[in-house]
Amino acid sequence: MKFKLQQFLPKQLDLVIIFTFLFFLTPIINLITTVNLSTLLFVLMTVIIILQFLQKKLPRKMIILFIIFALSLIPGLLIGFFVFAYNPISVIGAFFYYLKPPAFFLFGYYLLSEKRIEKINILLLLFGIAAFPFYILFPFELIQYSRIHLRLLGFTITDSIYFSATELRDSVLPRNPTLLLSYLDSAYVYYFVTSFFIILLKKTKSLFAEVPLILSGLVIFLSTFTRTTLIALPITVGVWIFLGIKNKYIKYSIVALLIIGGLGTMILFYNQLHFLFVTQGSAAIHWENKGAAIERLIQYPFGTGVGSSGWKGDSSSSFYFYSEGSAFTSLLELGVPFAIWYLFLGVYSWIVSRKLLFPLFLGFFVVSLFLPIGFSTQFTILFFGLMGYITRKYESRTKK
Repeated sequence: MKFKLQQFLPKQLDLVIIFTFLFFLTPIINLITTVNLSTLLFVLMTVIIILQFLQKKLPRKMIILFIIFALSLIPGLLIGFFVFAYNPISVIGAFFYYLKPPAFFLFGYYLLSEKRIEKINILLLLFGIAAFPFYILFPFELIQYSRIHLRLLGFTITDSIYFSATELRDSVLPRNPTLLLSYLDSAYVYYFVTSFFIILLKKTKSLFAEVPLILSGLVIFLSTFTRTTLIALPITVGVWIFLGIKNKYIKYSIVALLIIGGLGTMILFYNQLHFLFVTQGSAAIHWENKGAAIERLIQYPFGTGVGSSGWKGDSSSSFYFYSEGSAFTSLLELGVPFAIWYLFLGVYSWIVSRKLLFPLFLGFFVVSLFLPIGFSTQFTILFFGLMGYITRKYESRTKK
């Protein structure tokens, strides 16, 4: 007789959903107890994946892909340890972030289902709704709690307006960190949640049941005021709509309307958009960082090793260069050849799920150029967990 913990619990409890949602509860737990559960949860997830692998195995082609991915990381790891001799703790800490996507992919492959994924997204939506009144009534107090949480994790957080709010010409707009206690992680999560429910719109039985979910997610998402994700959402939704239309003339018409509308918006609101996306303080810092990162890539096209970029890198080293975007961080550490993996992810998403996963990938990639979305635990468990589940579904479909 096989032992199953689920048989000793009420039927309505789903251990997979509870375990997954614990990753999103860690900021609150960290704030209250000063204990960071993320590492422990990740270790438990690794054990679960190993046990699942021993029972269910993986297709040989999937194992080969994981081996290739691991081999692509080893040179950067060795360079970080021995060539540039970064602080070993920094190298290991930075390397840990590269393990999240494959781990969450396997977790999704073995344990997630369509119903579980939908329930997790609904729970996250309720999570954001619960936090919204605090944001409206006590925005700067909520922001202060997020500062405390991030400092406990080791971030160097200042009281600068660029962290707490976005400075407009005549006012200051507080950014909603929600109960994730980070406006960036909240922006990533609610970008995903909102996109997810929009993309599933055609599949729902009741339009009226889905629209409130979309509107709620959209309000929470917009309240984070994270500009790159604000660009990513229309890209994701626009590509989803475009791919769903079969008539090529309608497609061409939509593209033409989008081009005309985009040009018209840029002409009519040029000054406002130029300020918001180019000259405004934090926007200017983003562009300056990107330019410097490209110069560094030209100087070291094969990377300067794991631990040479990102907030977990060895900032005491003379070779350290911080890049805000997770795409640039990985390229700086592992070199331009690692860009092949981003290309692979795009092609792979197109093959296994061009109407769901591929639009989400495009949004993810756009954000990764400017923000560390690829290293966010909360986002990667959603995106790569979904990719893992869709892969399993794709394999079962192609075997028939």
